[in-house]
Amino acid sequence: MHENFNNWYREANFQPAAETLQNRWSAIEKLCSRKKDVTTFALELLRVYIGYKPKEETFLESLIASFSEFDPDYPMRRNSYENRILAGISLINLIEKKPTNISQLITLAVLCGSFQGRIKHPLKDLYQISKDNLHSISANLRRFHNFQDFDRATLDLNEFLTQLTTAAESNQIPKLNEPLQTLFSRIIEFANNILDDHKKSSLYIQLQQEEIDMLWWLLTKTSREYEKPYTAFSFYTACMLIPKELADLTKVIPGPLAIESLMRRMYEVFGDRTKSKITLRKVVNELPKDFTTSLLDGIDYEFDHLFPLHIALKLSLENGDEKEWSETFDEISKLKSRHPLNPIDISKQFYQERLLLGALNI
Repeated sequence: MHENFNNWYREANFQPAAETLQNRWSAIEKLCSRKKDVTTFALELLRVYIGYKPKEETFLESLIASFSEFDPDYPMRRNSYENRILAGISLINLIEKKPTNISQLITLAVLCGSFQGRIKHPLKDLYQISKDNLHSISANLRRFHNFQDFDRATLDLNEFLTQLTTAAESNQIPKLNEPLQTLFSRIIEFANNILDDHKKSSLYIQLQQEEIDMLWWLLTKTSREYEKPYTAFSFYTACMLIPKELADLTKVIPGPLAIESLMRRMYEVFGDRTKSKITLRKVVNELPKDFTTSLLDGIDYEFDHLFPLHIALKLSLENGDEKEWSETFDEISKLKSRHPLNPIDISKQFYQERLLLGALNI
């Protein structure tokens, strides 16, 4: 059982007995032990946790059934808050125990679905755990890993070849066993070390190329896609174009730790505009329609509440009216399109939504 499990329940104003806690945790461990469709399962858990309707109609019913399996008295109805708490704890369990590629995807989804923490969480630790996990993954990917120290002696097989030759010439077949085993184990070990170093080298090349591309992009202060200086665009267009192009340049998810600093440096071409607040409604309404369309082109995905900025863009194109789309957005999301936001936060949100699309191979 997780050391904080009891505390998380208490924060939610539940006071369960020890047996109930154990039953709940047993159900969580069984849920999180699944091997197939982990990503889909995690995203559905996140929708339940935030308070949205799952995409799969029977998901909530099956989730409740999983807890009922260990506790026949588990409430089947009017228990949405506890369902959300348990979904959040299950997400923490997945983040901490699943491989990095799954863990970082879940983490990105939590950050995107909560719009940088602006959507209130019933479980405070989940958002912070997600931020810390993403930071840790990025830092670990970019730290230097030592390569194998090889020399010719590592694969000096002359002794074993001599033994094999002697045994073969004297027709002593049983004596071939030991030198053959040693020979092949040495070769396999050496090959595995080479493959491991090749994997590290490939990662370093990707990271180096990513860094060089981002630095050149920053140095030229020019849009790679449109081949125009950023000063040729409105500040509102830049709020979406800067993170979009940074996401395109990101070769290794979840991106460099300095991504916010890169954004701020590029925004310097607009003076001190990042010091003032803007609204999501204003940003979306000021975007040229062809630019908004280009941001959604080629994305074959039914956006839901895990992609709030993409939903806003899609609604603005579908509804047309500058006021109507924002009212619809306010109704279906847990955000307010007229709430003042820092431009950097909008850009960070869009950057992470684009990374999430990439992690989902969309």
